Amino acid sequence: MSTKHTPGPWSIWTSNSYRRIGSDAPRGGEVLCGSVQRDGCADLYFPNGGYEGPDARLVTAAPDLLASLRTTVSMLQGTLLIITDKDARAMAKEAIAEARAAIAKATGEKA
Repeated sequence: MSTKHTPGPWSIWTSNSYRRIGSDAPRGGEVLCGSVQRDGCADLYFPNGGYEGPDARLVTAAPDLLASLRTTVSMLQGTLLIITDKDARAMAKEAIAEARAAIAKATGEKA
């Protein structure tokens, strides 16, 4: 079983009337989570290791990762008050901007 998740960025796209989550490569890219029918019921399919594989683990960890990222942004905002080194301050501001963009992508809010 692979230990690496499907590289991002990811998006939701439709193929043959089925929605899938996959990489943003041209025309859908690599599927990390597709939909299938099992015994007449909709189910999810993770080709990269199944329900315990790296893609499934990353998807299920998303709420925890989002919470952690919000905490990190708050912490970095606080450190801006005491960082005096110009380069370190710029790096912290860049990290905050990237984190806010990721949070906005996850929540649908503005960055």
